[in-house]
Amino acid sequence: LQDRRLLVIVDAAEPTEQLPAGHWSRLDFSASPDALAGCPLRDTHTAGVGSMLRLARALGRLPADVWIYAIAGERFAPETPLSAPARAAALQVVARIDSDVRAWAATNHVHAPPEPSRPASIKS
Repeated sequence: LQDRRLLVIVDAAEPTEQLPAGHWSRLDFSASPDALAGCPLRDTHTAGVGSMLRLARALGRLPADVWIYAIAGERFAPETPLSAPARAAALQVVARIDSDVRAWAATNHVHAPPEPSRPASIKS
């Protein structure tokens, strides 16, 4: 993370009334570190996203801008394929990340990545 200005994270979230299965939400950790408290990210790792971001901040390694795209899923068992709503949300998030990063790059005078050459796909 050293010398990076932007960190983009995509993670699964437990569905809630505010974030039903197949929907997604972008959280701006830089602007509101407490935003993760209200988002039930699905932690299947040893340490959660919030813990790792707080550690990176404490070590002085957290980029200035950190965005988390949380996709509410339906099934979380190992090797379970994505549901159709989660797959659709993931494709929306891919397009939104591309758009958001391009806007961020223009605002921050950073060279944007090249346009994608083919449509994104998500494996089931």
